[in-house]
Amino acid sequence: MKNGPLLFLSWTSGCLDALSYLGLGRIFTANMTGNTVLFGLALAQGNWLDVLHALVALLGFALGAIGGTFLVERNYERKRAGWTPRVLFALTVEGCLLLIFAIVWPFAKALSQSSPPIYILILVAGLAMGLQSAIVVSLSVPGVSTTYITGTITTLMSAIGRRLFIHTQEPPPLANAQEAQIEHLRPLRLAAVWLIYIVAAGISGFTALHIPALASFLPLLAVVMAIIHAFSNRPARIEE
Repeated sequence: MKNGPLLFLSWTSGCLDALSYLGLGRIFTANMTGNTVLFGLALAQGNWLDVLHALVALLGFALGAIGGTFLVERNYERKRAGWTPRVLFALTVEGCLLLIFAIVWPFAKALSQSSPPIYILILVAGLAMGLQSAIVVSLSVPGVSTTYITGTITTLMSAIGRRLFIHTQEPPPLANAQEAQIEHLRPLRLAAVWLIYIVAAGISGFTALHIPALASFLPLLAVVMAIIHAFSNRPARIEE
């Protein structure tokens, strides 16, 4: 499987997390681990506005993941992994959600953090990221997530650790050249996903501060690129 669409999706989540944190009350819409911590802290502090922000983000992500699973696996039996028509349709739905986010964002920035458009943006972004997570899970790429980056980092470090301390013996007899090449490239893919997430967050944050009219369209642009790239590689199947 080509890595391009995964990298574009990682860019999308990095952008949305940065935009949400800067403009939607210091909340995340892709990183639900962080939101869970923020939710607990807000409860402990009695900060009900932050509680509601985190709750809406968590709810949106959960509904998006459920809806995404329905879209990509609605027969509850996946025939094959890869960029199937269902996956491409789910990506298109995500793009539509991000278009709504991009349109509403400029009007919501000047509003108070308790205004309805803020909650709409949090919910829509959470839905998009939950949907994206379900899409990536359906691709069956081991260890790769474009939203909960902690899992990607853990798998990357585990792969590096195995490379350094375990793979000193002869390879298993069943390993062939293709499998060895895939195993060799896996850490590069994981590292690229992590790096793209960081770069996207930085560029999105800078753009939100200095070119706000453009910032909200960066996640949408990445999803459009992912759709184009995935469609061009639609016959390909997951290699791992």
